[in-house]
Amino acid sequence: MEEESQAVGGVDSAQHGSTTPVCRRRPLRRTPQGFSKLLGAKFKSPVPRVKAAAWQGDKESLRREMDSVRDRTAAVDLEIGQLTAQGCSPDELDVHIRKLHDYNELKDAAQSLLGQLAVLRGITTRDLYSNYGLDVED
Repeated sequence: MEEESQAVGGVDSAQHGSTTPVCRRRPLRRTPQGFSKLLGAKFKSPVPRVKAAAWQGDKESLRREMDSVRDRTAAVDLEIGQLTAQGCSPDELDVHIRKLHDYNELKDAAQSLLGQLAVLRGITTRDLYSNYGLDVED
């Protein structure tokens, strides 16, 4: 009879007046043990921070770099002035650049098609180019 009075989990129902089983296991964790400290930690960037003191020790190299940038800016400004004097306008250059992009896209598509054709015929693209009189280096 004593066995009948105990509920699952070892709780005596006669003493507690309940037949609800008691869980004696630890509750399940949502994260593996040991990660809980990491979840609350601040984000640490993989990029090292450069302190201001590190730059102050190397002022001369910074001055040289600034001079180099100024020189390059002056050279580009001079080139822009020369192109403007020759009659080139920014609008013409934009049109020319757009046409170069279109040409390159068409060339890439043609090379892709020639490559697929070479695969279908079972020959190299070099042989296919020579069959059509095309320059491989072009």
